[in-house]
Amino acid sequence: MADYCKQCSIELFGEDFKDMAGLVTEEEEAKHFVATVICEGCGPTDVNQAGECQWHEKAGGTTELCYKASRGYESINCC
Repeated sequence: MADYCKQCSIELFGEDFKDMAGLVTEEEEAKHFVATVICEGCGPTDVNQAGECQWHEKAGGTTELCYKASRGYESINCC
């Protein structure tokens, strides 16, 4: 089964199916923990408790740009 981060799910299907929501607890998120996952839309990434990709906005806000950035095709300032 393919899993998508929140942003890719909305961009590709028009709604968030919450495939990656809940992988991190609220307590872990409060400590700035993330889950490292493979999104079928944007590739290897980190998601928070809501399943939101932590790279989307930094990479330009689209699945395609996030995918390219995660593979080093485009540099992004992540920190």
